[in-house]
Amino acid sequence: MRSLLCASIAALAVTCLCGGCVTGLREIDISKIHSAELSNAKASVKKGDGKLRVSITVVDKRVFGESPSDPSQPSVGWGADDLDKACLIGRQRNSYGMGMGAVAARNGFTVAGHIGKLVEESFIKAGCEVVKNGRLEDGVVPVRVEVSQFWGWFTPGFWTVSVTVRSDMRLTISYGTKTGDVSSLVESKRRSMAADDGTWLTAYTDNADSVVKDLVEKIKQQQLQ
Repeated sequence: MRSLLCASIAALAVTCLCGGCVTGLREIDISKIHSAELSNAKASVKKGDGKLRVSITVVDKRVFGESPSDPSQPSVGWGADDLDKACLIGRQRNSYGMGMGAVAARNGFTVAGHIGKLVEESFIKAGCEVVKNGRLEDGVVPVRVEVSQFWGWFTPGFWTVSVTVRSDMRLTISYGTKTGDVSSLVESKRRSMAADDGTWLTAYTDNADSVVKDLVEKIKQQQLQ
């Protein structure tokens, strides 16, 4: 009996070390990711110099599964029953890969808010000016962003674990009689000794870096000017 108890305690300890608090809700503050970069980009914009003006709308179109076997598909997870799905950003898993606790953005921050910030920064860095609630009659180009996936998940390993974040979105840019589409699918992986809050935050930050880099180049290729 004592040997069995010791083995159970050891297994629980390994699970906790590898996955952190996998059974509860984990909240990550992603609201500050790229905030400084966006502020710097805005400060570089000089109004009235002929820049294309765009107005951005973000729609969260993610589809959540009940208990998907694929860890990349969004699912609610333990501890998230009272949370808005718009705030859910990932799923924790135990050392056997089983889906456990939910990962949510802290303080009610949403996926649409996060992606909107990255898209805004990308347009500014691509040479455009972003305006709020712009009107077509004022020459403002509407941009609709549909987010089909933004999700993070934990993968166990023998010596190290990893947190993967995948972003998948489509931008529809309507200017004049033309419509341009920009698609961006970016997956980032961060390896660590433990999937603690720092590892999760770094994984989301890595993904944001790659999303902005990808979008800036693709927006420039649209030749909107």
